[in-house]
Amino acid sequence: MDALGVIDFKAKTIGINFVLQDPYPVPSTEYQAQALDLPFTTSPGPVPGSFTITFYPYPDVTFGLNLLPVNGGTSFLMQNFNPTPDAQGGSATGTCQMQ
Repeated sequence: MDALGVIDFKAKTIGINFVLQDPYPVPSTEYQAQALDLPFTTSPGPVPGSFTITFYPYPDVTFGLNLLPVNGGTSFLMQNFNPTPDAQGGSATGTCQMQ
């Protein structure tokens, strides 16, 4: 459903708090999960000027964030995606402000 996190580009780690919804069984249930100080890797992103960070919040779970620097590199447009084949259901977008 949503996430709030801190990306440390120097240490190449991410800390993230997820609020998730599991649609099964009906009725659906919501829960909160945290993953802190996760290492990430970087690669070129899907559009010119963008890059992707990939991290693993839980065993066998891969998350990716496509980041596009804007405002002279002081902000990022963000797109969550799942790089695992056949697991792209759901997505999230947002912005990231640099300190």
